[in-house]
Amino acid sequence: TSGGLRGLVFFNARMVDDFNTGSDLLFGKEQDGFVIVNGRIGLTNIAGRFSIEGWAQNLFNKDYTQVAINTPFVAPQQTFSAFLAEPRTYGVTVRGKF
Repeated sequence: TSGGLRGLVFFNARMVDDFNTGSDLLFGKEQDGFVIVNGRIGLTNIAGRFSIEGWAQNLFNKDYTQVAINTPFVAPQQTFSAFLAEPRTYGVTVRGKF
């Protein structure tokens, strides 16, 4: 505590093992394991009347497939389309009580 301010530091991580993103379990739809890290750093006053926080989701911008689907009639071979996960997002949150 310094000058009536408190600091906030929060990080969390989620580890996911290899998994298949398709309902038909085809080998080409395998997703390798990965780790997602999120974080938040901020300041608030002792009375809790205001706070400011910087935050980031998917801090290291990990690309991974959430769902892969067959894409018929596009090429003579088996092709897939995918729904990718959210990229890194970040922002600032300001709160105040009046």
